[in-house]
Amino acid sequence: MEIYKTTNKLNDKFYIGKDGGSHTGGYLGSGIVLKRAIKKYGRESFIRETLEKCKDLKHLSEREKYWIKKYDACKRTDSYNISTGGEGGDNFTYNPRYEELCRKVSLGQMGRTQSDTTRKKISESNKKSLIKKAVHASTEYREIHRLNNLGEKNSNSKLSEAQVIEILNKFKIGARFLDVARDYDMSVIQVKKIVGNTAWKHIDREPFGKLKVIRANAKQNS
Repeated sequence: MEIYKTTNKLNDKFYIGKDGGSHTGGYLGSGIVLKRAIKKYGRESFIRETLEKCKDLKHLSEREKYWIKKYDACKRTDSYNISTGGEGGDNFTYNPRYEELCRKVSLGQMGRTQSDTTRKKISESNKKSLIKKAVHASTEYREIHRLNNLGEKNSNSKLSEAQVIEILNKFKIGARFLDVARDYDMSVIQVKKIVGNTAWKHIDREPFGKLKVIRANAKQNS
């Protein structure tokens, strides 16, 4: 159980709340103004820190009130808090300051007029997020494309996996590049790539001995 402070890294606005321990990791707070800010700026724009550990629920509620009052969070325009804390539940609908709080929610004052610095921070944050997504998507696409074109799935492949295994078995006991190339209607360079494990790399070479043994046999009998 703890009292925490969640801060928007882009504009330094903060929220003070309590966590009874029932929330999973990454919990930032449940305040209505805070939730809208998280939706607007993204979770990655917020950081949470612990202000105080508490021993029970009663102590937790008391200390939440204390910290909100200490920061004067309900009155400050750089805060997302709209209640004095401790109560839980809906502190908004029937609040005697309802109209004032409505303005705080709709106008923010969540950044009605953003400074150039804040706008720059938001822009940079969005760019980093887009770049990260693009890199992930690109990496994922490349991997799918690679798997879909692996070995005999590749439309340009002249060999089947069974034929490649036959070739490796030939070089396990000793074979000439030229003879193998002629037998399978392929170039010597292509045979060397298979033996050198730069082609058909997904086939396990372990049953055929160490790669240097295969290369040595291939070179010795070329």
